[in-house]
Amino acid sequence: MFFGFKGGDRLKFSDIVIAVASLAVVLLLLDGFLEAALVPVIGWDSGTTVMGIINFLLSGLIVGAVFSRKIWEEAGIKTIAKIVVLGAALLMLFYAAAIPSAGDWTPLVKQNYQNANPGKTLTTSQWWSYEGYALTSTIALNVIIGVVASFIGLYIGSMLRKPSTKTKE
Repeated sequence: MFFGFKGGDRLKFSDIVIAVASLAVVLLLLDGFLEAALVPVIGWDSGTTVMGIINFLLSGLIVGAVFSRKIWEEAGIKTIAKIVVLGAALLMLFYAAAIPSAGDWTPLVKQNYQNANPGKTLTTSQWWSYEGYALTSTIALNVIIGVVASFIGLYIGSMLRKPSTKTKE
């Protein structure tokens, strides 16, 4: 026993990977239900944003409750931060692959630019740069929202089932 922890209770990197994979699975499972419930009521623009925030919170809450013993017996906030950071890396990879592959990504970026700057046009090279900027800023915003909401959800979920301070030997 080391500082009150049994050897088998220490959180390993594989446990963090399993927690992140669990977050991803729960996110995907909740996605369809939340979209079906929120988008018709709130609309596409606000509905998908609210859906994403709620999805990250609920997923974090569920995974935090499931992994609460390992989270708090290891290092608490640091463990949650490790899960969130690895999850953010996975989320960035997902968005980097998914967003540009959407069929209407380029026309959407051009339409938004032209609506903001009527009568202005860009060269092909400038469009390419602007689309890269749009992609980077979209990924950054989504990852920031995901990190904050997941951290809050993991923290609250892990507190719901926080192990008692008394250890049985």
